[in-house]
Order: sequence, then structure tokens, then C-alpha cells
Amino acid sequence: LAYSRPYIVFQRVIVMRADAPFVTDLSEISGLRIGVQTASSHEGYLHERGGIAPVGFTRLQDAVTALSRGEVDAVVGNLSSASYWIRKLNLSNLKVAAAIPGEQDKLHFAVRNDWPELVGIINKGLASIDPAEADEMRGRWVSVKFETGIETRKVVAWIAMILSGALLILGLMTAWNRALKREICRREDAERSRDVLTHMI
Repeated sequence: LAYSRPYIVFQRVIVMRADAPFVTDLSEISGLRIGVQTASSHEGYLHERGGIAPVGFTRLQDAVTALSRGEVDAVVGNLSSASYWIRKLNLSNLKVAAAIPGEQDKLHFAVRNDWPELVGIINKGLASIDPAEADEMRGRWVSVKFETGIETRKVVAWIAMILSGALLILGLMTAWNRALKREICRREDAERSRDVLTHMI
């Protein structure tokens, strides 16, 4: 076979139920029941990692359905295929919990190697697609809840910003109250001085 240029690139991902705890990588779920499509690159990937005995399913749609029913705790697969079946089967209780870092799948068109001209035609067709149009087409197929959590340092930064803002407001309010009290005291002193002068006259 001869292959065209990649027409889309996807991460290898971990799919879990929506109520599952936050995870960042495969090591955090190694002790759980992990579903995978048999005879796929994902099954080979899990076997290579060691310590993981995945639960095999003939079809990916069977794996995500089993996950939705609670028969497995996670599914490892390609983002494009997983998100397609989650939408197709309306499995609203599933989410993409994490992308596996550095693991990307490139999808190509495969052509008989004695038809090299067709590879060139396909590549020209792919090159002619406007980036905005390509994003719109991808959006039709890949639209799934993707929660990767929030980095701790970002949370700390947000809290620091909120606290700084609150302290600034508190400081301004304190300064305003003090200025107001000084003005009240000044006016009271002026009023008393006028009263004294009035009595003297």
C-alpha cells in the first residue's frame, strides 16, 4: 500500500464515566478494568506497558457500551473513533478523562501501491481544504466531553489573583472609611467652633 499525507491527527485517550475521578495518565488506572478493542494498536500498547491486562472487545462500540454500563472502568482508544461511538450511541454518561501524552494516531488514505497517481490526487485534494473548513468538518465527528482537570499551579494562581483583588478592595474600603471619619470629625470640630463663637457673641 501507498499512503497519503495524514488528513487528521488524534490523541490516544482514556475514556471513563462522567462521575469518575480526575486522572492524568495511564499509570493512575493500571489497577482498574480497562477495556480495549482487540487486535488494535491500543491493545498492543497496553500489553507493552506491563502490569495491565485489558478486557478485550471485538468492536470499539462494544467497549464503550460496556463502560457506560459499568462493566469496565475505562476504555483506551483513538479520540476520533471513541468520540464517534459515544455520540452515535448517545452515551451521555461518558467523558474523555485524559489524553495519553506523546501518543498520537495519524490517519491516512491507503492506496494500492501500483496506483501512485491516486496518492498525488488525494494529497492535492487534502491540501486544497481550507483550515476553517477542515475544523468545521472535524467538529461534526469529534465533539465529546473532554475533561482533563485543572493544574494545581493554575488553581493556586487563580486563588492568589482573587485574594489580591479582595485585599485591594478591602484596602480601598478601609482608606475610604478613614477619610470619611476624618471629614466627619473635621466638620464636627467646625460645628463646635461655630457654636462657641455664637455663644460668645
